[in-house]
Amino acid sequence: MKWRRFTLLASSVLIVTVLAGITGWAQLSATGQARSVHLADRNQMEKVLAGLTGQYLQFTFLAVNTAAQSHDWQLTPKSAADTAQLKGFTSTSPLTSYGAALIALSGRPISYYPSAAALPPASDPGYEPLRLSMIAGKPGLSSVMKVGGHSVVAFAVPVTKAGVPVAIFLAYADIHTWALQGYVERLNLGPRASAYTVDGQGVITAAADRSLVGTKLAAGSAVRAVLDGRTGTTTFAPARHRDGRMLASFAPAGVGGWGAMTIQPESVFYGSLSSHSDRVVFALVVLLAIVVILLVVLNHRRHRLAQELAEQRLYDPLTGLGQRVIFDLKLEAALARRRRTGAPVAVIYADLDAFKSVNDRLGHRAGDQLLTTVGARLRGVARADDAVVRLGGDEFALVVEGLRGDALVALVERLRAAVGVDVTISGERITPRLSVGAAVLETNGSPDELVHAADLAMYRAKATGSGVHVTVLDTGGLARADQPASSVRPGFDGFGQSGPQDVIGSQRDPSYGS
Repeated sequence: MKWRRFTLLASSVLIVTVLAGITGWAQLSATGQARSVHLADRNQMEKVLAGLTGQYLQFTFLAVNTAAQSHDWQLTPKSAADTAQLKGFTSTSPLTSYGAALIALSGRPISYYPSAAALPPASDPGYEPLRLSMIAGKPGLSSVMKVGGHSVVAFAVPVTKAGVPVAIFLAYADIHTWALQGYVERLNLGPRASAYTVDGQGVITAAADRSLVGTKLAAGSAVRAVLDGRTGTTTFAPARHRDGRMLASFAPAGVGGWGAMTIQPESVFYGSLSSHSDRVVFALVVLLAIVVILLVVLNHRRHRLAQELAEQRLYDPLTGLGQRVIFDLKLEAALARRRRTGAPVAVIYADLDAFKSVNDRLGHRAGDQLLTTVGARLRGVARADDAVVRLGGDEFALVVEGLRGDALVALVERLRAAVGVDVTISGERITPRLSVGAAVLETNGSPDELVHAADLAMYRAKATGSGVHVTVLDTGGLARADQPASSVRPGFDGFGQSGPQDVIGSQRDPSYGS
């Protein structure tokens, strides 16, 4: 698994390194060569710059797709949880920090978060290239869209569950401030040479002159050529320019119809054969270093998000106790050991009485504090090998091995006694009470049978007001024989008989009180 984790990072770094190395070698060897060789070098350089632009866009898609698949989306309209996750992604993303949104497959907005004024409306024609790519089964990249004084582009990937698309995740970048603009500004491709990247409509998405970003590139046939996906050079006469004819080199980026272009006075281009190679190599080395750093950061964040998501699925973030997955694993392991050793296995279900009244009277923050306190008390009483989990809401469960008869009942009593100690929350004294159901298996049986019996026992304890209900499972079924509380201690002897048997406490638990 470890080598798989770093395969994508290593391969991406290798691609960028090889491209930069090829370009550096080409530029160094071009010095002193003929005019045609110099022109071929410019074409090769433009391909690399376009390739690096394409790599940048692909890296952005990788980060967006990681976020789309790493979160547990609710996909309900204006979900507070989804909006919070969209905000968290936007505030931490080094590539798409303008905003994010979730939309239905039909195009209907579900949840969204803009870091600035607003997100482009669904009617913006800039979404059309993105929509066509998504229909073709590819990630989508929009054209430049104007909103609230910002020029933004959108990246779109499907949100999948069990391999089936269920929604679309959109991430937005402000092209005036995104990293691609910084890269292009750092490039020094020769005297009075200007580098650009353009979208599929010929709008400048990055430029050496930041003031031109978001405007149409006026380069005549060169723009039409790069939008057609061609690679090469051409000359043109600008409408107003003191340098006469201009030479433009261009190449497609390979993503979303975007391309890269470099424009320079023709006379300056052919007069700089021996001076600009070193600068190009240096600029590409700087660009390589920046891309590698970005790759390392993205890889680290992706694995950190995956680790956090896995921990959230295993452990309850409120109480720190295990969740359903931990419970199932512990129960399966305990039953496997029971088949080898013959030791009994018990499941204890515990439900907080009148917990809803605490939430209603004191608020959910007080309810959370009570749940945290109860979880800590259960963990403090349970043995080191007992699994204590929170199943959800106000329900807890334990998997206990090796206890039968009085020993099991004593553990249940200690749990209830520990939880029943008064606690002050929001200035009010509360006496927590548990309704506990336990089921013990001494013969072969399935996890479902044991869990079901414990669940029924807990609800029976709550319904009768006894507070405790213990069921003995055997191969004879789930019939019950009830005993009064006096038989719980010390004369409890139901665990050696064929068939199930229940033990019920008789004292009714009061609700929470001060």
